[in-house]
Parts: sequence; C-alpha cells; structure tokens
Amino acid sequence: MKIRWYGGTCLTIKSKNCRIILGEPEQLNFEKIAIKESDLVILPYSRSSYSEKLNTSFDKKNAFVIDGAGEYSYAGVTIQVQSVKRTDGTRVNILSLSTEGVVIASLMELDRDLTGKELDMVSNTDVLVIPVGGDTVLDHKLAVKMVNQIEPRGIIPIQFQAGADTTKEPVESFLKEYGSSVDAQEEIAIKKSDLPVDRTDLYLLGLSVK
Repeated sequence: MKIRWYGGTCLTIKSKNCRIILGEPEQLNFEKIAIKESDLVILPYSRSSYSEKLNTSFDKKNAFVIDGAGEYSYAGVTIQVQSVKRTDGTRVNILSLSTEGVVIASLMELDRDLTGKELDMVSNTDVLVIPVGGDTVLDHKLAVKMVNQIEPRGIIPIQFQAGADTTKEPVESFLKEYGSSVDAQEEIAIKKSDLPVDRTDLYLLGLSVK
C-alpha cells in the first residue's frame, strides 16, 4: 500500500482494492484529494460537522463513509471505530483498520491518554498514525508516551506545523523527544513483510502536493 499526508488528520492509503481516506479531506487540501468513485472515507467527526460541498461529493461518487462508532467491512478492509470524548467533552472518532494484512490505527483528533477499552482496540497495531503537535491534539510528550505504551511496528506522526497550519508544534519537537531523526517523504510504501519485528520504525511524511 502507498500512503500520503495532506495536512491535519488527512491521510490517503492506496490499497489493492480501494483508496482509503482518513480524516478531513476539506481541512487543508480538498481539491487535491477530490472524492473518487467508491472511496472508503473515515471521518473524525459526524458528517453533520462538514460542509455541504464535501457531503455532496461523498454522495455523488458513491463513497463508503464512516462517521461513527462500529465495526465495518468494505472492499477487503475491516474497520473498527470508537467514538471517544476529548478533554473538552466533544466526541471524536479513533480507529483501527486492517488491509493487505497490515493493521493501521489512527488517533486522529485525540488530545488525551487512551483508556483501557480504547487501548485494547489499538494494542495489536502495526502502524500507528498519531497526532504530535499539541494545541487541540496530543502534544509531543504525550505522543511519545503513547507510542511507547502501544509499541507499534511503525509510526506516522500527523497534526504538526506544516503549510498553513502554524498553530501546532513543529515535528522536530516530537522527533527530539522520541530520539529519532528521519527525512520526510511525500509518499511511503508499506508491506507487512517489510515491517520490523523488534523495533518501531518512524515514517515522516511531508505535505503532499498532488
């Protein structure tokens, strides 16, 4: 599978059978990831939170949209979503999905520690997509604590200072706290067989421009 980051919570994952969009496609780069036929879209909030333009795109393109808690299956992808409360009381979605034998979890807009039930859902994660930039999401210290708690085989930091989003901490704060440094890539390719078994690899994505 191939993964790109479009800022904020938004990732695209191109698997064999469908394209998966995690997060808010209109957040920063709506036009660059216009909804395509039969996309799988998993949102951090209820569809009612989004613009009419975005919801119309979902419907016109026959996208499979998940915006609430439950267990789902679509085009060979199995998904589990929990609706959880942030520290301000608002509800956001966190998720775990499996495609091509790889389990990917995203904490999307979370700003606090995971509870036991939430931690159980992500305990067998291969690749953890985790916010690291603070402000309204996990900061770099809490993100590192959570990575060490979950012990995934790979991590992809999101929600850090990039492009027009200047309210978040730079990703360097997370890298320094985590004790690792890698070059950013526009796209990464992940296979189950390539993931390490005795360490956690860090994948740093720069903003995708296409």
